Amino acid sequence: RQIQRIPPSVSDNPYRTSTDTADTEQQTVVRGILLEYHPNGSLEEALLTAEMRQTLPAADTNAQTPQEKRPWRRWAVHVAHGLQSLHAQGLAHPDLKPANVVISGAGKAVIIDISGWAGTHEYLAPEVRDVFNLSQLGLEVQVKNDCWALGRLFERMAF
Repeated sequence: RQIQRIPPSVSDNPYRTSTDTADTEQQTVVRGILLEYHPNGSLEEALLTAEMRQTLPAADTNAQTPQEKRPWRRWAVHVAHGLQSLHAQGLAHPDLKPANVVISGAGKAVIIDISGWAGTHEYLAPEVRDVFNLSQLGLEVQVKNDCWALGRLFERMAF
């Protein structure tokens, strides 16, 4: 898959709802964001569910098959590869955390919310925690911060 930045609207004027064509007919301008649907929730939700299961009696925790029990390793690889793809294209994800990883219908982990400027304190490297806008930092620093966040994510997944 390719990562592509999409402009916020089709029209240069975000308040315009139509555009004139060559034959002076009005053509509707499509505006909005189209996102892929991932029906299995976020990694954050999966982690919370798994953490709750650990507090249940042993009989209840064995309700799942072994394959369903621990998809964490596979999801960790998916996230690492996704982050590697971002970095290869000169992009960084300033807010990598379990809530910004969703699970697709095929059971793959997908990174979302690549907004570009804010981060969650718990997943920021100590040296950038006081920076308001992470996009002001160079790509090298942003990539290092992503690696820190990935390590924190792995730590959370390894409960």
